[in-house]
Amino acid sequence: MAIDHVETARIALHLLAKPTPDDLGFAVPRLLAPGGLRFVTPTSVTKDLCNPWPFAHVTLAQRQGLRSGYAALLADRVALTRPPVRVECPSVACAMCGIPAVERSAIEVARRGGLAVVRGLAWQPVNSPRLTGQLCPTCQEAV
Repeated sequence: MAIDHVETARIALHLLAKPTPDDLGFAVPRLLAPGGLRFVTPTSVTKDLCNPWPFAHVTLAQRQGLRSGYAALLADRVALTRPPVRVECPSVACAMCGIPAVERSAIEVARRGGLAVVRGLAWQPVNSPRLTGQLCPTCQEAV
């Protein structure tokens, strides 16, 4: 399976006319295409199944998805150079320890879809007769 993912990422880079980066493993999650980009398995090729040009079988929607994936990859590279992001508690502070915010890496915020998504993942609501509010990740583990 990993070989298929790497192959798909390399084909995607070829389609986008981009060089293969030194850290291909970093690029693979952003350049995966549903079902892969291979036309057929190499053992089932016949003259009747030839493409008129390389990768003609890749649809416009797949190509657009690859361009979007490459843009996300570039955003990931920029996020690697950014400082950690402060994720504020949706209420005032953690209901147990009182810290008002936690830090998450910029790459995590970028890959998970933004600050709002990360805030929802980091701060979990707690509703009990004795405690109401949100808990920070450390307090979540302790409970």
